[in-house]
Amino acid sequence: MGAFTPLTHRSTVSRLPARPDDDRRLPVAATVAIGGLAVFGAITLVQWLLGAVLGLVRFGIAIVVVLAVLAWLFGRRADR
Repeated sequence: MGAFTPLTHRSTVSRLPARPDDDRRLPVAATVAIGGLAVFGAITLVQWLLGAVLGLVRFGIAIVVVLAVLAWLFGRRADR
């Protein structure tokens, strides 16, 4: 055996192919299930975000209404 060089060295670890073989793919049912869960998760995330935004908007409107009512009441008191 000669000196170690990258060109002459052979690894004892077998390298995986660049593309997996067809028999290593997930079954169609598993792929459909994973896709369905991904779609369900995306829909749930969008609903959660919309609910949070709408909740903040409702809270902001409530604060504006309360401040407007208070300003109106203090304005009526000042006019007396």
